[in-house]
Amino acid sequence: MSRIHHHTLSLKELVERSSCVVSVVKEEPFINRQAIDITPLRRKVLGKTCPPFIRMIFHFTVVDVLSDTPDVKRGDSLAVSAPEWEARLRQHKRYHLDGRSISPIAVTYQKTTRYPEKDEFLIFLRKHGHRYELAAEGAYETLSQKEHICDLLASRQKIDGG
Repeated sequence: MSRIHHHTLSLKELVERSSCVVSVVKEEPFINRQAIDITPLRRKVLGKTCPPFIRMIFHFTVVDVLSDTPDVKRGDSLAVSAPEWEARLRQHKRYHLDGRSISPIAVTYQKTTRYPEKDEFLIFLRKHGHRYELAAEGAYETLSQKEHICDLLASRQKIDGG
């Protein structure tokens, strides 16, 4: 059996890992669960099915954009995948199709609150192809941290030469 190893990020590390930081409100429905069938046809014929992989997609409306991100604007609707979902899909396939178990490293931000039910909050995103995914597990923060996060973004931009 595999065991998940957690690597916890500080707020500064989360900002550095993110390609986009935005304030958002949740849309309804907030979560879309997409079942991905991983069972090959040859196994289906034999009646040996594997459990599907469940891809989580979160839906937000952008209230404000904190980072310099030209492709995200106020009022945009964002569909954001869980972090590293493709790697998790590969791991799910290895386990259920090949019987291989690995111990993955989950990158996590240790925030102090849960997702707000209705209020605006901040999320940290990474660009993956043409889509965004959360930069880490728990990659959100309350608006009370907005000024500090803007300072971290500004210092990151100075280091990057911007």
